[in-house]
Amino acid sequence: MAGYKYIGKRIYFLKVDGRVILDTGEAEGWVNQTTTEDDWRIYTELSKYNKSEVDYIELKWGEFKTEFAECTSYRVNVETKTLEFDYTPVPPAPDVPTSPTLHERMETQENRNNEQDDIMFEQSYKIAMLELNTASLSSLE
Repeated sequence: MAGYKYIGKRIYFLKVDGRVILDTGEAEGWVNQTTTEDDWRIYTELSKYNKSEVDYIELKWGEFKTEFAECTSYRVNVETKTLEFDYTPVPPAPDVPTSPTLHERMETQENRNNEQDDIMFEQSYKIAMLELNTASLSSLE
């Protein structure tokens, strides 16, 4: 029976430029360590590349925990097979115009309808007053 384990992450990268293509993440519990052959079967990201184009490094459980939490990106130095962390702030996402929601469109239409109702009521009132005044004038003649 396998015991409780703490397994570090395996990071696969392109040999040509050190770009990370897969970070397997860490595992904790009653888990089994995978082999690189297992990884090639399990992770579809790896199947996009030839094995000859890819290399990997293995980290211990919790290794570089702070760096991973604080960096904006990372790569592998292909000559030294060490991680290089980048802390360049990510610019805020541009404002993307959005169309009004159905609720907002319905509310706008309801407001228009209410305004039209108010105008129609005012016009009806004015017409009724004119008719009343006309009737009053007719009765005087």
